Amino acid sequence: MRDDIRMQIITAAIECIEEAGFNNVTVRMIAQKAGVNCAAINYYFGSKDNLIKEVMDITIEEAFINNLNDYEDLWKRDPQKALYCFLYDTFEGMIKFRGVTRAHFNEAFIGK
Repeated sequence: MRDDIRMQIITAAIECIEEAGFNNVTVRMIAQKAGVNCAAINYYFGSKDNLIKEVMDITIEEAFINNLNDYEDLWKRDPQKALYCFLYDTFEGMIKFRGVTRAHFNEAFIGK
């Protein structure tokens, strides 16, 4: 049950980033989308920053690490085709989730 609520909040945060943009997301928006109160976000994540960090970690893992594992057998048989498929799927995900993609590049371009 606890993991379900955590994932519900994470999913809501991703949706809010997509809808409002990384810099415009608020705890209130995320809580409303997740169907929880703001205190639940603090309870499960400690802060908005911790939630956003977890969202970023999960999305980068999903985009690259899990995606690479999907092609493990193909890498051995046909590395060129595996690379093509990996890049195609990666860019397709980047286009589908533009807000999260921008968020990943935000720190590189605007941050330190």
